[in-house]
Amino acid sequence: MLPQQKAAETLQRLKDGCLLRIRLATAHDVDAIVQEHPLPDGGNVDQTALSTYYRVKCCAYINAPGAGIVTGWVGDHLAGFVFFSSRMEEVKRAIASPKTVLWAARQAFLGKFGLRPSLWLSMVRWYGQHIRGHTQYPEDRTRGAALSSQGPDAWIGTVHTVERFRRLGVAQALLSFAEQELARHGARAIGLWVAADNYAALQLYEKAGYGRVSLVSRIGEDCWLMVKTVS
Repeated sequence: MLPQQKAAETLQRLKDGCLLRIRLATAHDVDAIVQEHPLPDGGNVDQTALSTYYRVKCCAYINAPGAGIVTGWVGDHLAGFVFFSSRMEEVKRAIASPKTVLWAARQAFLGKFGLRPSLWLSMVRWYGQHIRGHTQYPEDRTRGAALSSQGPDAWIGTVHTVERFRRLGVAQALLSFAEQELARHGARAIGLWVAADNYAALQLYEKAGYGRVSLVSRIGEDCWLMVKTVS
């Protein structure tokens, strides 16, 4: 399902002295990313559905032009990853492509995740929230008005550090690599969403140069839209 990418690699020393290898994800990395992807809703969701959704999500980002997943490795262990896209519409097309649909149908036929209507409805809901959350703007609670559609032209998606590698500089290094990739694709303003009560993430992004733009209600929680201008 996934074409093999040639992954340029860079090295960075972490705070504990270990060497972090940073590169774009390939087909061989999908299983590791799916296994470590953080769970929504406190984990109270169907695990099989989540695994399927994350696998499709990985496929879309790896296949879509201007998008990708930055991964960091310490030895053979995945330390973290960052999803990014300069054209969310391309990610949307990749998810809805005949190749992806046929793959999902084949997995269902093989009994990989069943045919329960609730599972499929959940996947459609997550997909809609993911795409709509980056391409449409809800009401700005800080201003009491609808946000303009003239928003960032590129996006950072999930930023995740595996627990055993936290507080070592992994997220900051991967985020910087993703920003360089987006700039290479012509991005001028990079946006991301972060939960308003995720103080550690807010501190990370502000340190990286992102500014708080608007506080909105998004996918059941209050989130800040944060934006960084890149040259």
